[in-house]
Amino acid sequence: MQKKIFKFVLTVLAFFYCVHGVSFAEKVKIGALHFPPFYVVETKDDVSGYYIDTLKTIFEHAGLEYTFEGYPPKRLYIGVAEGLVDVWMGTRGVEIYEDKTFYIKEKIADIFLRCFRIGETPEIKTTEDLKGKKVITILGYNYGGLISYLNDPANNIKQDPTSSHELAFKKLKAGRAKYLLDYKLPSETVLKDFDIPDLKWNDLQAIGIYISISKKSERANEIYEKLTKSVSELKKQGKI
Repeated sequence: MQKKIFKFVLTVLAFFYCVHGVSFAEKVKIGALHFPPFYVVETKDDVSGYYIDTLKTIFEHAGLEYTFEGYPPKRLYIGVAEGLVDVWMGTRGVEIYEDKTFYIKEKIADIFLRCFRIGETPEIKTTEDLKGKKVITILGYNYGGLISYLNDPANNIKQDPTSSHELAFKKLKAGRAKYLLDYKLPSETVLKDFDIPDLKWNDLQAIGIYISISKKSERANEIYEKLTKSVSELKKQGKI
């Protein structure tokens, strides 16, 4: 009799242990990188921004528990590729994780890539116009896959990679290069407090933002199905 009771107690303890473990594992790890105002990463565990709010809405509607963590760009991309990060919402065409993720088919938003110049510098109307030019770029940005074009030696594009938006515009003002590639909202945030006489720009292209799910996530299929349904329903309701 005592053996049966002991076995029963062990079974109950094992059950509660497993339930606790599953509850913890069910929190989907969402990655973020510092890309204000879309993502603002103060510390690894302190993230905010437009896209954080959007993801909260999507995940809560889907009934999925989640946690956010901030990363430097390359660590985030590797984390998604290796399954250390379950979900990331950003551009497609990032070589590190492109074939290692599932994408929610419905696009969440567009961000606009602008090409900045000063004075009478000729306008860059298409990516072809960048050939043979020197261009200031932001470190860690994939530019929706355009970085491969910029890196291709055949296009003879000389880049001046820069660690921040502020420094990028300072370089442009100082004449380090005639062109700067940056996104609309981050650049508008910088230019509120930074004056560059005769600054001009044009939207070079719109780049789609998608939710990607690591194929190495243990719950990849479940997350994909729930998020797909959530995004579809929220779009029909006009909530995202």
